[in-house]
Amino acid sequence: MFSALTKVLNQERALKIMYSVMDATAAEALLLSLPEIDEVKKFRDSMEFFRKYMVSGMIAANKAGCHEINNNRGFD
Repeated sequence: MFSALTKVLNQERALKIMYSVMDATAAEALLLSLPEIDEVKKFRDSMEFFRKYMVSGMIAANKAGCHEINNNRGFD
């Protein structure tokens, strides 16, 4: 979308539009991607839970082709 906007508008105007779209939509998408609080409360260490949750998310995204992880840091 940004690429198309920069072809029609200048980069500055395209950025303003993209920022407003992100501001209007990012919070809902983020909240939908987080685990339920009851799932987190089942674990004693919430930081360890979120570490495992984030790594699992990276692995799933990589397998789905959303992100490519080029370094060998143990995500597989």
